[in-house]
Amino acid sequence: MRFHSRLTRLTLVIMLAFVGTASASAGVVEHVRVGGNVRETRGFSASLLVDIAVLPRYTHVTGAKDLRGTWEGPEYHAQKKPDLGGKVGIDWTVYFTLGGMPSTVTQLTPDVRTFNWKLVQQDTLLVPHVVKGTTVGTLKGIAVLIRSPGSTGAAMKSGVSFPLCGGLVATTIFDLLKPNDDDVAPFGNYIVAGGTLASTWNHDRALEALGQVSLNGYLPLGRVTARATGRTVHGTVTDCAGHPAPGVVVHVGSARATTNAAGSYTAHARRAGRYSATASAGGRTAASPRVRVR
Repeated sequence: MRFHSRLTRLTLVIMLAFVGTASASAGVVEHVRVGGNVRETRGFSASLLVDIAVLPRYTHVTGAKDLRGTWEGPEYHAQKKPDLGGKVGIDWTVYFTLGGMPSTVTQLTPDVRTFNWKLVQQDTLLVPHVVKGTTVGTLKGIAVLIRSPGSTGAAMKSGVSFPLCGGLVATTIFDLLKPNDDDVAPFGNYIVAGGTLASTWNHDRALEALGQVSLNGYLPLGRVTARATGRTVHGTVTDCAGHPAPGVVVHVGSARATTNAAGSYTAHARRAGRYSATASAGGRTAASPRVRVR
């Protein structure tokens, strides 16, 4: 995962701490179905998911049924008035749009332009693509972090957009809106979880949330290769992003084989002839050019 060209040393450490944990850092994972949710995602499998792991110290409240949800976090309170405060939280939303990158900027710039939110960071983020528990590759996305107006603004919003092939872009937005400001004069500042300044807490959690997003399941297949050596046919199966497709059944005539973790297969044809290797996954069937089996 990359998200570093404009980061402070502290932020870089935070982001690196969550590399590769998008589906495992917390016990609860939100599963947002891609295929069939909206018109833009037709042709994608209903088993393809945008996964978002609930952050540690946050609790799932609602989520996934309508592409949005809410997590509740620890309490915050005024330094000089402990009974003044509430609980921090995160509202998340997933969008699917056509037309290419970057939709994260499109989703968040109205806040920057209309409500004077500050663009804090914008950079590249590599989103893990997981199939059957194995990370098969990453999808190069764009991540953004913005902050509410004023020198003591404490609310944060972050988001990441990444491509899913065919011009479809998945965008996940995180809204951390409580408290809106650090300053709660005359009672000092708002602090979270017993000692962290509210803006620092929300800033760090907004970045941490970006590291919890992954794509889980098969993208539409893109390519099947085949080469023959005697009666044995070898090849690979990859998806539309060029990632290997593990666990896919490949047919070579009446012979069957299953791809391994690298997307490779070996099938043994029962008789001589010319064959294509075919496979189906992610809502699409792909076939290799014919090869001669002797």
